[in-house]
Amino acid sequence: MGINRCTKQTLLFGPPSLGALGFTNTWTDQGIAQVQLLLGHLHQDADIGELMQIVMENLHLVIGSALPLFQYPVTQVLQLCSRNWLLNVWDFVLSISGIIYLERAWVLEAQQVNDVFLMDQFTFHIPHFTSKTHKRLNACQIFLQILTLADITDGHGSHVLKCSLKGTRHNDRRNSYRWPYQVCPSPAAWNIWCKSLSLLFCCTCTSNKLRKPLGRWHNTGPMHQEWTYFVDLSSQCLLHIP
Repeated sequence: MGINRCTKQTLLFGPPSLGALGFTNTWTDQGIAQVQLLLGHLHQDADIGELMQIVMENLHLVIGSALPLFQYPVTQVLQLCSRNWLLNVWDFVLSISGIIYLERAWVLEAQQVNDVFLMDQFTFHIPHFTSKTHKRLNACQIFLQILTLADITDGHGSHVLKCSLKGTRHNDRRNSYRWPYQVCPSPAAWNIWCKSLSLLFCCTCTSNKLRKPLGRWHNTGPMHQEWTYFVDLSSQCLLHIP
């Protein structure tokens, strides 16, 4: 453009009304254009908008957080996922302290009283974890196809299921969501998973009894799992739903 590289920044980015060139920041221009593109497609009833919605819901499932997508720390997400276009938009929004509210945002909810999202607990209550450890815990969560503490506790909400501590899915519970494929994590990852659950929730490191039992089930919001066995309280009969 024929501009000397030693030209002062004030002359480059200052307003033309004061004799400057009025250049704008490229990062900011790109971020604004990406946000406009995202919101524009999401507001349209078209294939691209639907695909973007699917990608965001899949990412939300992988992260396993109760927080809306664009309000969760993007630095934590980059430890779990490779950088892509959506994460670039996310990074820009947080860099300007902005918030994106989506009309059709998929909201994940706790299922019982005292229920918590596991990845939120790992992220915010064990801050000394390295990115490698955090990624291992996330891999265990995805492999088990679980989101909250209620997904890995018994029906009384008093004990963590031993199969979940050992890295095995419960045979009598079908998942309500379509999860991405995850290979079985290494024994080292399951060891960290078991120790983290015991540290955060169990009475002792050798017990699977919850320090703070879960309460009654919420009537609102979908369940993350479909149980195949129920007890009819009126007849005290065990019901099996194949």
